[in-house]
Amino acid sequence: MIKVKDIFSMLRETELPVSTIEKWFLEDYEGKTIPEGYVFIREAIPENLDQNQSLLIKELLSEGKKVAFLKVDGRVVSMLGYCEENL
Repeated sequence: MIKVKDIFSMLRETELPVSTIEKWFLEDYEGKTIPEGYVFIREAIPENLDQNQSLLIKELLSEGKKVAFLKVDGRVVSMLGYCEENL
């Protein structure tokens, strides 16, 4: 089971609500289709992150969380901290 612990968005809530980001992430994780143009990256850290994003990654990893990124048009618009939990 997967649990999203943190969501940090670079978009306004009116542009893309964090509840939608979480919903899409869980659907993507389960192999379901999410809207075209949106891509989650879980296996690697994207290049060209700014200093704040890099610090956030380090903080999430230090807390034992995995990190995922939502990209739109090649740019990171959201970062998620999540855990895979055993039942």
